[in-house]
Amino acid sequence: MTSIFSAETQQQMKNEIVEQIMKTVAVLVQEKSQKRYLKFSEACKYASVSPGTLQKWVEKYGLPVSIIEGRKIIDTRDLDALIAKHKI
Repeated sequence: MTSIFSAETQQQMKNEIVEQIMKTVAVLVQEKSQKRYLKFSEACKYASVSPGTLQKWVEKYGLPVSIIEGRKIIDTRDLDALIAKHKI
């Protein structure tokens, strides 16, 4: 069967597909390697904010916090959702 694409075009397409697959895999690996639940101090670093700012987000915007044996835990999905909600 004859291809409508030249050998060079076919190779470029293959290279582009492989590159896109590699990027997708890299993103998935990074997401999987990140912890979902963070200590309060880790959540501050994750969001690049001070503890005071993160506490304000909890109080003012209702960012959910779990407290287990006195330790505050924040779900990165909740933090990401709050940040995305306020994107302008």
